[in-house]
Amino acid sequence: MLFYEASAKIQSCRIVEKYLKNSNGERSIHDQDERIWCDLEDCAIEYSGEHEYKIVVFVCYIDTNISNGRVEFRVISNNYKENAMEHIYGYIEKCGMKIYDFNIRETTYDRVNKMEDRLFHLDYEVVDRFFSCDFMKSGERRKKCREIYVDTNILKKQLYDKAVKLNCSETLLPELERIFVNRNTTNYLGNPVQYIITCSRNSVGYEIAKVIIAALYKQNRLRSSRIWISGLLSDQNESYGYSYCEASSVGIVIPDMKDVDDEYDKNRLRKAADRIGLMIEEYSSNVLTFVFVRRGNKRIKELIKDSAHNTNFCEIRQNTYMGAQAREYIKRDLIDKGIDESVADKIDIADDIEYYPDELDAKIHKCLGNILCTDIYSQYADYEIKHVERIK
Repeated sequence: MLFYEASAKIQSCRIVEKYLKNSNGERSIHDQDERIWCDLEDCAIEYSGEHEYKIVVFVCYIDTNISNGRVEFRVISNNYKENAMEHIYGYIEKCGMKIYDFNIRETTYDRVNKMEDRLFHLDYEVVDRFFSCDFMKSGERRKKCREIYVDTNILKKQLYDKAVKLNCSETLLPELERIFVNRNTTNYLGNPVQYIITCSRNSVGYEIAKVIIAALYKQNRLRSSRIWISGLLSDQNESYGYSYCEASSVGIVIPDMKDVDDEYDKNRLRKAADRIGLMIEEYSSNVLTFVFVRRGNKRIKELIKDSAHNTNFCEIRQNTYMGAQAREYIKRDLIDKGIDESVADKIDIADDIEYYPDELDAKIHKCLGNILCTDIYSQYADYEIKHVERIK
């Protein structure tokens, strides 16, 4: 489902002009406002009905001073092949409105949901089709999800550069090559793969997802750049998960559960993975899903893939570094910072441990902090960061 908001300046409007007071040349309306709203809404309902409510257009604001007035619209579409701009123009023509300085942009579910009271003339079943889940409207939902936009006005070269900076060259660069194969179509056709992103932190996962989304959007392989971010789906909010699929074209699910040994927790993990996998499979043609998995949590990843066994997954993961590679990474970072690479000798690296980039960055940060205390500002030597072992 897609949501849009649009605005324009009004040159004239047949419906409004009908109610204008012409005394003393005044071009504003006062006590007729409600009647104008009713006429505009009736016109919107009629127009939307002509298109079987696959698209709903409605006015959310109109300036009562027509000489320099402005009008704002909301559009809800669950037919992704429809062009929202064309439908707004169709509605404008139907109610005899002439406009200029027209702008349209994608908006969020929340912003349109706030305008639901403007749809009071619509049949309840029509409204319920777009705003059906009580969980979606509740404060509880806002605790468990959020919407963000991805900036798609970014050059192809910038996306490649960002993939390198995110230390995902081994898996993300090949995927960008696949996305930018010169077979882009004019219409959205579906999602050949869903994504599993293995990373050390969710913030890194978001940046990886944004690169992929921007690339897909450029190639007409996505209808929307709006992301719906969800936590783990439990028994209590399962309906919310399906509602998010109805309302989105891109979603991120974060199954923040670690691999476990306890039989009870294993069963809970399996149920959660089943919900996520079944949801992904059911909506895979309309919703592109990114699943974030923390390093080491291999079990939930495999369970999700098993549950959505008819779905293809592309796995993106950050590069990892061991031994000499990790030391080389540290030296390059120090040189980029203008620091003598010999400082790398002060950083302890185990040869048999895989390090994520942010783990190496943390070691570098700690080392440089100590150097500031002990070598440059020795008066702070007592504040040197000590290594503390955690004891379970």
